[in-house]
Amino acid sequence: MSDPLFPSVSRAQCQKGAERKERCVSLSSFLGEIEGRGIQPGLERIQCALDELELRNLDADVILVGGTNGKGSTAKRIESGYRALGFKTFLYTSPHLVHVEERFRINGVKTSTKDLDDAHTACLAKFPEGRCSAGLLTPFEWMTLVAGLLAKTQACEILVLEVGLGGRFDATNAFEPAVSVITGIDLDHMDRLGDDLASIGREKAGIMRDGIPCVLGATTQPWIDAGNALLEGRDFQLSRGAEPTFTLGDDCLELVGADPHLPVFDSSLALALATLKIHQDPSPSDFERCVRAAAASDWPGRMQRVADTPLLILDGGHNPSAIEWLVSALQRIYVDTRFHVIFGARPGKDHRSMVHGLRPILERLTLVGDREKFLVPPNTLADDLPEIGAFRVYEGPAIDLLKERTEPTLVVGSLYLVGEVLGDLGVDDELRVLA
Repeated sequence: MSDPLFPSVSRAQCQKGAERKERCVSLSSFLGEIEGRGIQPGLERIQCALDELELRNLDADVILVGGTNGKGSTAKRIESGYRALGFKTFLYTSPHLVHVEERFRINGVKTSTKDLDDAHTACLAKFPEGRCSAGLLTPFEWMTLVAGLLAKTQACEILVLEVGLGGRFDATNAFEPAVSVITGIDLDHMDRLGDDLASIGREKAGIMRDGIPCVLGATTQPWIDAGNALLEGRDFQLSRGAEPTFTLGDDCLELVGADPHLPVFDSSLALALATLKIHQDPSPSDFERCVRAAAASDWPGRMQRVADTPLLILDGGHNPSAIEWLVSALQRIYVDTRFHVIFGARPGKDHRSMVHGLRPILERLTLVGDREKFLVPPNTLADDLPEIGAFRVYEGPAIDLLKERTEPTLVVGSLYLVGEVLGDLGVDDELRVLA
């Protein structure tokens, strides 16, 4: 007898034999099968599918996290804070670095392949070939649908959903938020969101709702009307110094034991604490637990230190503002350290500005691609660089350059590049590099 929460796919739906059946029950295989559907704007398909599975109005509070940079780390800090308060949490992020299961976390733990494939199979039983009455779902829409079913069947109380692209037409925006968070506005994905900050701001602001609390990072201004939202720098802030503090309105909390030089001491922590405060208004002792949990959380692929001797750092920063933040943090933590930078980037990115931004910490530069050909070929990158002096073009995998490194090394420019390196190094379920 089939599980009513995860009904089996019928033989008729998998009648093309064992290979077809395997594709039905494996989310990874199915995503590869529908990859050609790409990204299509609009909420009609995902809203239709969620409605048919009765997932639009979950018995849970949804926190939507959008913005240009810092969405993943902010979402992780928010989720950690809610978990510290005793809530059962669901965290949905993108992209994954090594395995698709990374995108789906329950109470901070990566969902098992079996649970994920069971949820996928249940969705496929309802929507063969990934087609609802409004049309064929895209890969991201399908994963968002699977996420909604997982969260429901696991009875999660708080859903923290990272927006995939933009906001207004992103699949996560089909859910109604209890709080919307926008980390910041900067130039990225201009081919889809618009070629100026005002246009990008309008797309990001699409996750805001009238009468629903919203928390805004400082760099959303002046591109989003703060109105009654909580605005970083105006309504709340995280202050460095000998006694770091978080201030929101008349409340001021000293972050006892916090090291203001650590990279966690940034806007993502401030946004997370403001979200928790405005949504839950925890007692002082509970809020201190939130602070400790949020500050202690880290996010793989974002300034991830994987070796000390010699130093090796991986960072998926992929636009000029992300590079600016990274360089500032590295200069603060690793004073006077210069790096061998291994750089690769996706098409459509501002490669010139990113490389220019790395110059203050650059000892030497090597341009690389990737096996899957997601990145710009290194020879093409080389033709479009600012005057930075000598650099090397390497056609092989980046892991080759790390095997015998003798100097501080930074791998940067794309989450796809960082993911390939992590996979080659070997990681555990938390994407920590194995010894």
